[in-house]
Amino acid sequence: MSTIDTILFNSFFDRDEADALIYELINIDQPGACAIREPDGRLMVWASAGEDASRYHSSEPISDAAWRRVRSLAWIESI
Repeated sequence: MSTIDTILFNSFFDRDEADALIYELINIDQPGACAIREPDGRLMVWASAGEDASRYHSSEPISDAAWRRVRSLAWIESI
């Protein structure tokens, strides 16, 4: 299973390819997503603000590098 860290540290991907893979992993297909890092270090992402928003919740804590990358994604509008 892919994680944000495995995507980030794979030297085969350039920045745009890595971002596209991260978007796919966290179920984002358009701008407007919200992401938080929970106190236990896990990532929670809502793909939109509506009631039917798709969600991603990591099963394990994410690294600081992964959190920095998520915060820098163009389609993440609020943290």
